[in-house]
Amino acid sequence: MVLLILFFLLFVLLIPIGAINLQPWDSGRHMINAEWLDDSEKFELIARWGVIG
Repeated sequence: MVLLILFFLLFVLLIPIGAINLQPWDSGRHMINAEWLDDSEKFELIARWGVIG
């Protein structure tokens, strides 16, 4: 029973520590430059993955 309480407290403490360490993901860095693709290839890329930069 004591081990269960210790694991629960450890879990409760690790959640806020992990939330503090999270960094927002800058999705702008991961845009694809698709200007060199043909129009049909661009359409296929957009249809599959969404908006491209």
